[in-house]
Amino acid sequence: MKPLMIEEMKSALPGVYERFVPPELRHALQRIPASFLILGVRRGGEPVGLAIAERRAAGAAGLLALTVAEHERRQGIGRILYGETEAILRQTGTQLVGADFLGGIDPDTSEAAFFEGLRIR
Repeated sequence: MKPLMIEEMKSALPGVYERFVPPELRHALQRIPASFLILGVRRGGEPVGLAIAERRAAGAAGLLALTVAEHERRQGIGRILYGETEAILRQTGTQLVGADFLGGIDPDTSEAAFFEGLRIR
């Protein structure tokens, strides 16, 4: 299996990651706001996941999206991507990271169980 490569997007989101962006966030990512942290993950050059967080006042941040390609799920990529996102946020002064998914999460799904396992609310 090819290794994973995590990359941070600061000014523009490469088109290859657009399929991972929830429709509710597409307008905000025409030009990436300075308050956003966006990490993409690739395996062998192919994008397989994306995390989008927004830094807020008072040392808080909201995770707006965390998506992993269907064929790459259940291999720890989401956990790795979240861990890297949280580490970068903490290095820049964030003390609390919460989940703020605009579309919401159905509590009876594997996605809800994933975030519960990470202790994100």
